[in-house]
Amino acid sequence: MTDQPFQHDPESVPATPVWRQFWDESPGPEALRDWTKGLTPGLIAAALWLPWLDSLAAQSLPFGGIRYAFLGALAGAWAVVPLFLVAAFVVRSRQKPVRQILADIFGPTIGPIVVLCTHGLVALFVLTMALDVAADWYFRSLAAHSYISLPVPVSIRYLTTSIWALWVIPIGYGMVRIIAALIDYVPILIAAVLSLLFLLAIQQLQLGEISLIMPVQTIADPAKGFWNAFTWTFGFGSIISLFAADWGMGLKRKSDLILGGATGLGIGLTVVASMGLLCIAASGMPGNPVPTIFDLIQSLGRWPSVCISLLVGTYLAAPGVFASYHVLQALRQVFPKVHHHVWLILKIAIVQGLIAASFRDGMMRWSAILSVLLLVVVGVSGMVRRRATS
Repeated sequence: MTDQPFQHDPESVPATPVWRQFWDESPGPEALRDWTKGLTPGLIAAALWLPWLDSLAAQSLPFGGIRYAFLGALAGAWAVVPLFLVAAFVVRSRQKPVRQILADIFGPTIGPIVVLCTHGLVALFVLTMALDVAADWYFRSLAAHSYISLPVPVSIRYLTTSIWALWVIPIGYGMVRIIAALIDYVPILIAAVLSLLFLLAIQQLQLGEISLIMPVQTIADPAKGFWNAFTWTFGFGSIISLFAADWGMGLKRKSDLILGGATGLGIGLTVVASMGLLCIAASGMPGNPVPTIFDLIQSLGRWPSVCISLLVGTYLAAPGVFASYHVLQALRQVFPKVHHHVWLILKIAIVQGLIAASFRDGMMRWSAILSVLLLVVVGVSGMVRRRATS
């Protein structure tokens, strides 16, 4: 079988309002793109979120050092590529987003509810983490130079995250296509910041005092260091893949999916995770149990560190835009008559409740577990359907 561009039938897709069109409609032939546009930059843009969360380094470097943390990140990044490709091929062949495929699997009665409790829940967790982490970076960057004191009052924290939500969530309703177009270029800036920090960390490396092989305060348990790095990278990559699989509808050829997945996830996620680990391992800064990239940024001086921290904080809110869109679609499948302004207020309230519960690491773990499960279900459904039609 030759690898030909996907043929689009405009009559097979009903018209929908403009604010619902990002993944609700199949793209026309003029919108189909190759692997270098949209998919690969989008995967790398999402991967760039990982180093700033600190969890990967904090739970891998202290046990086995940079060598085993790197091997775990490498294995985790490439292990998620087959999951992504299988799901993306199913999406491409059926020309339906993941959430609609899941709804079809479980039937018209309970299908939308299952989607809301799984796919929608992952999106809600990502939205919450995006707002919480962005606000956290803002507070930490201002407190590091005595502009504010930590911990900030609860009322200020909730006010800040609510303001973030008031512009992030509506953007996810009506401007997702614009944000998706910017993905091709915005990651370059964040990648440049990470690269500069990496070079700074290497410059601060003093041989004899700091070792890139085994950082300070290492516990001799390399298997645990490898496993923790693997699970965090694999889980994070699975969350990215769950939503990125929908890009399968917008690519010209199957080969674009393979190239985009291998480059954006396998190579991109490995490089980004490794650079974050090296920044921390080479910095030689005291920490408990290891320093963070935030600590490294503060060594740049007052104004550079404030500007970079605020830039990173703003970028960390970006996944909330896409997550907000997916939460809305999951809610709309179950409650189609409720206006999206109602969901705006309800989502802000739920997000604040999750932030108050201090459930950030738990949200990441459950999002990863649900994402892996849903990717497997979509992949199996594609295989079953292929056998049924053969």
